[in-house]
Amino acid sequence: MDRLNSQYQIPTILIILLSVLCMQCRSMEYMDAREQVTESFEQSNYTNTVDLLHEFGENGIYREQDEVLHNLEKSIATRYSGDIEQSNRHFDRSEQLIDSLYGKSVTRNLRAFLINDYQLEYSGEDYENVYLNVFKALNYMHLDDLESALIEARRIEFKMRNYIDRHRRVAEEAASEDTTSISDELTWEPGPVEIEHSPLGHYLTTVLFAKTDRSDQARIEHESMLQAFQNHGRDYIIRDSATREKLDKIKEPEQYNTLLVAFSGRSPVKEERRVELPIPDSDLFFTAAFPVLEEFDSAIDHVVVDINNQQQVTLHLVEDMQYVAKKVYQVRQPLIYSRAVIRSFLRAIGASGAVDLVESGAESLLSDGDNDNDLAVAAIGAVAGAASRWGQRGIESADLRSWTTLPGAAHVNVAQLSEGENQVEFRFKNRNGHVIYTDSEVLTIEEEQDDQLKLIESLYWN
Repeated sequence: MDRLNSQYQIPTILIILLSVLCMQCRSMEYMDAREQVTESFEQSNYTNTVDLLHEFGENGIYREQDEVLHNLEKSIATRYSGDIEQSNRHFDRSEQLIDSLYGKSVTRNLRAFLINDYQLEYSGEDYENVYLNVFKALNYMHLDDLESALIEARRIEFKMRNYIDRHRRVAEEAASEDTTSISDELTWEPGPVEIEHSPLGHYLTTVLFAKTDRSDQARIEHESMLQAFQNHGRDYIIRDSATREKLDKIKEPEQYNTLLVAFSGRSPVKEERRVELPIPDSDLFFTAAFPVLEEFDSAIDHVVVDINNQQQVTLHLVEDMQYVAKKVYQVRQPLIYSRAVIRSFLRAIGASGAVDLVESGAESLLSDGDNDNDLAVAAIGAVAGAASRWGQRGIESADLRSWTTLPGAAHVNVAQLSEGENQVEFRFKNRNGHVIYTDSEVLTIEEEQDDQLKLIESLYWN
């Protein structure tokens, strides 16, 4: 029986190593696909981006576990290719899946202990879940459906207020699942909460309340927006009287008929940080991988809009979306790190046990008192140990999936455009005031009405 068991121990390790190779190949395929999507989107070739995303979905590069991410990427690509209704369908699907996966958090955490986070269904980061409602609100404004836009804008603030409670519940579930002694040295508590409001969400909600004849609600949202600026450490916006006066204007619907929106830069991307250490006084080897958000350094400092070569409007940097992403992400980091550390220790212990089994199996197969066989046993043990450590490194990888086509900053203001055709030019400028990029569109105002609200927007995803 020992000989029979031994025959299967080495093939079992080989199967594990082959599985690691397959996982690495799938991860590399995804990263290569993401790079192609990024390059196409950067060149403003949005139709091609949609085609690429469809192709990668058909080829299985975006797996079933990536459905949330796949829909987020398609939602942005389709909206900028001009298909607003299809964009909203992708956003709706993403939001439904995110809510559904949150309800499965217990099962997902158990699976994360056994494999790695990349093998789990991607449930979206909290900031991604928030910003999908920003774009849904803007989409509905493009469709002249202000009531639906208002619903989406209000969901932004609801999610910002509640994401910490969601993580506390997930943390409690994770702590109840974990029975390892390692966790005594770790924490399942969420990280510190530094921001709980979105100035952009309150800005959009104020405008929509004002334009739907709800002045009291618009005033309350406007006050919340000012508090949100403080929450983000941007008190200077409120203290500057000229800026404050322009921000007050959005409460008065008769003062404007157009919302100007410009997105610049890119959202932060996830990069892997690895820790590889031998465990003292043992044959165990610890390797862990953590995802870290890295910001993108945009050349854009501010945006100015020229209207008919007669009027210039400077847009407010209402929300630094990269800042929000990093602050929101840090709340979930302790859960991610604790899970990775526990998983790595358990895997190291399991790998050590597997090597012992291989060595004992080899000894059983080859034991006949021959010194050459003793050397063979030692060699098999060394190879098994090396293979085990390589397997640990390969199977432990950080989940680097993220909504890469998400912009990094939102610039907003309102303006009163005259009836007829208006030539609108967005000028994206650097810190020295030099124009880096321009984007021109024609916006037609059919007739002046106090409740009229046109939306014109631009993107420089640099």
